Amino acid sequence: MVYIRDAFLSLIVLTSVLNGFAQGQKVDKSVLLQSDQIKSAGLIVPDQLLVKVTSEEMSKEPISSILGGFLFEMGYGDMEGPMWSEMFFNRKFEKFPPYYFDRNWWYQLQDHGKTYLDTDWTTESWYHDGYEHNAWLAAPGSEEPFHIDTSTTFFNESTPLAKVIISPICAPGSDNQFIRISNQEISRKCGLAQQGKWIRKNMTYHFRGSFRKVKGDGKVEILMFPEGNWERPLARIPFVITETTFEEHHFDFDLKNFEGRATFAMFISPGSTVDADNFSLMPADNVKGWRKDAIEAIKQIKPGALRWPGGCFASFYDWRKGVQPIDERIPERSHMWGGWVYHDVGTLEYLNLCELTGCTPFISVNMFNPNKENYTYYDPVDNIHASQGEHFPQYTDIRKGAALAAEWVAYCNAPVTHPMGKLRASQGHPAPFNVKYWELDNELFRWFNTPEALANACVIYSKAMKAVDPTVKLGICTYGKRLSAGVQTMLEIAGKEIDFLADRAISTKNVAQKVDLMHNYNQINGTSVKYTNTEFFTGFDQYGQQQINRFRLEKNERNLDHATWCYALNTANMLMMWQRFGGDVEFSCFNSFVNDHLQSPFEVSKDNVMIKYVGYIYELMNRSLAKWPLKLEGFQPGEQNPFQVQAAFNLQKNKLVLYVYNDTPEKRKAGFNLGLLNQKFGKYRCFQLSCPDALMVRTIKEPNEMTRKENSGNLDGNREYKMEVPPFSFTEIILE
Repeated sequence: MVYIRDAFLSLIVLTSVLNGFAQGQKVDKSVLLQSDQIKSAGLIVPDQLLVKVTSEEMSKEPISSILGGFLFEMGYGDMEGPMWSEMFFNRKFEKFPPYYFDRNWWYQLQDHGKTYLDTDWTTESWYHDGYEHNAWLAAPGSEEPFHIDTSTTFFNESTPLAKVIISPICAPGSDNQFIRISNQEISRKCGLAQQGKWIRKNMTYHFRGSFRKVKGDGKVEILMFPEGNWERPLARIPFVITETTFEEHHFDFDLKNFEGRATFAMFISPGSTVDADNFSLMPADNVKGWRKDAIEAIKQIKPGALRWPGGCFASFYDWRKGVQPIDERIPERSHMWGGWVYHDVGTLEYLNLCELTGCTPFISVNMFNPNKENYTYYDPVDNIHASQGEHFPQYTDIRKGAALAAEWVAYCNAPVTHPMGKLRASQGHPAPFNVKYWELDNELFRWFNTPEALANACVIYSKAMKAVDPTVKLGICTYGKRLSAGVQTMLEIAGKEIDFLADRAISTKNVAQKVDLMHNYNQINGTSVKYTNTEFFTGFDQYGQQQINRFRLEKNERNLDHATWCYALNTANMLMMWQRFGGDVEFSCFNSFVNDHLQSPFEVSKDNVMIKYVGYIYELMNRSLAKWPLKLEGFQPGEQNPFQVQAAFNLQKNKLVLYVYNDTPEKRKAGFNLGLLNQKFGKYRCFQLSCPDALMVRTIKEPNEMTRKENSGNLDGNREYKMEVPPFSFTEIILE
């Protein structure tokens, strides 16, 4: 035997033929709690898997290059806020709309056995200052402890330290609020402030704001103080306001020797009154408005399809509100989740993000429906009641909705000779974005009571949108109890007008059922409808419900399991499942993208960007060369198995990608017999991710590192390979 060793892998070249192969038992599962399933099914996890790799491909098309995607939802989870370079909270001084029960339920702040609302977010394991909502202060002053409830305004309108009043004012007939600062001191400057600005050394910061003089000499100072210290400013910029109508002013801060939390302030002369609006403060190294460090993290993770603007948010989104000049965009309540939608991140900003990071745009369209006029949502499975008491007559006419969706396609894809293309060009992007993928709304079982009604509406939308750009690919919602049983009916009505099924299934059995229907329809009709998953959760892996509940109880946090290594490891399991379907699956979007109560591949706080365990999984899998999944003799694949292997050729079929997934607490061995392949391999490269404890968590509060190893070497051309992998590990081996 010839041994090639390193600290994490022994690759053993054998000389005898492997005659016996461990056989995994297929288990039909409804949830991904593996230990419960293993126990109920009597599944025995083998100590070793010895398999023959065949040259028989599992699919007729290669694995999609955009398979590993994400859901990027606006108006929920504080996703866009921390990634966007804007440093002010409520930069337009708007009234705070409280968060709805739906959002608090997801954040585990309300219900789930509680008779109260948790208002102190800082105690939660998911909290960091990326979720911070800084109040506007009468200054000099101090911010109250960070609590959020239905009465919170995030305006401290007076202060015991000075005779100054700040007053949010809404102009008559306008939804656009501004702030009035009245200094009633006799000889002392004071005014307005906001804490929580993270300042970096040697960075320039761009400030802009609109001002008008109401009373007094109009003398103003823009200042930056170390947070908690009003004695010695870090920067001071004096100027004079002469206008009695709002005019914009621009200034730069150059802060050379300070790093840390700071307070922005605007002080005015004694006895004077000034109005202010449309503030902005951004670091000079922002990239088209996005934080540079967030851009680099996304590029590292290398997402495929990036679904936006939701999720549930998409069902009430009017895209036109996010394409006006940025200071003319009026913040509004998120109609699904409560809280603000600033509209600073609109279509152009999202598509810029995709261009900067290499993500593939995937836009969800608001489908109008008469049932949207009075939105009351009830989920009998989770017993969620959500009645916002709002009315949406503007979202009821299906044909008007289709026309608006067609205009959105034009804004993204039309040349500058089209009015919408001309609008896009005027905002700095003359070239069409050529957005290919569009999903027709989200969770449509809420609005459409029958598959027939949904399919007919999709036909209307498709004809309107494809009249603008025939190359766009449209997805029809095929999940939800009222709709999932009607996929065949929906295909018969709309199959020639749509291009993919937008589904939520998370098991091989469920996906295969939809794919079979899709195959049959395509074969009969000469179409090429694909399957996608627009938003999937993974299970908790190896641990049963009893262990999960104990973990949550001990940590006093229901969501912390989303940050565990075993949760991330099972995400690798799910991605392996998607890969086995090859090109039949166009993409699968993990829920969620960033800052979503730990259910995300990375977190963005004010001073830090952290790749989490799930992010490391995606970094590996989204860069994989695997394209042609191969059948294995001696092993039945299935995501229920805590120890499994997989093999695939690269696109050119001259390299072999092997996976070994070990979601058990023991070392295990995996062997691959390559005698059935025509290729011979002389080199290997190995990449491995592991943690000593499957319940180890990685959060900004608890930044536990994992073991990430890489190695390469030569082989002697023999046809059988065997390796030992550590507990709780995921390994990729490339043979070439």
